[in-house]
Amino acid sequence: MRVKPRFDLRDLLAKTRRLCDVTSQPEAAACGAVVRAASRIVSELNAVLKPFGLTEPSFNVLRILRGGPKRGLTCGQIGGLLVSRGPDVTRLVGRLEREGLVARRRNRDDRRVVLVTIRPAGTKLLTALDKPVAIVLASFWDGITDSERARIVKTLAQLTTRNDSQES
Repeated sequence: MRVKPRFDLRDLLAKTRRLCDVTSQPEAAACGAVVRAASRIVSELNAVLKPFGLTEPSFNVLRILRGGPKRGLTCGQIGGLLVSRGPDVTRLVGRLEREGLVARRRNRDDRRVVLVTIRPAGTKLLTALDKPVAIVLASFWDGITDSERARIVKTLAQLTTRNDSQES
């Protein structure tokens, strides 16, 4: 089942080009297009997650934990793996813990370290969301060829990698 997105990526890029004078500020136009596209994707994703009581950051924490080591991860490690840097991973983990989706426990070797693991309820919730999330995310790429998508991913990865290394 394909879900029609509320916007078309090509149309969004065309509108962004018209709104910004690409010849005088191509970098601003490119950044604006990326931010607008990301905002729309997160908005659509949040619409799917909201009925399940999740937001995009809490969903990503659960996905990170599901794919992480069985022993768990620290809040710092989770924060380093989040798609978007959120304000307070510890508070987010606390909320997920109160909802019974994750568990926190002290590391046996170093009691100062707190490890976070996903609980069966968290795994079950993610499993229920796998298909609807995949449908929403796939819908954003309707009309975009595999080679266009690969080029976009490669370019964004280059920008992210370069900017991540500059922050260090």
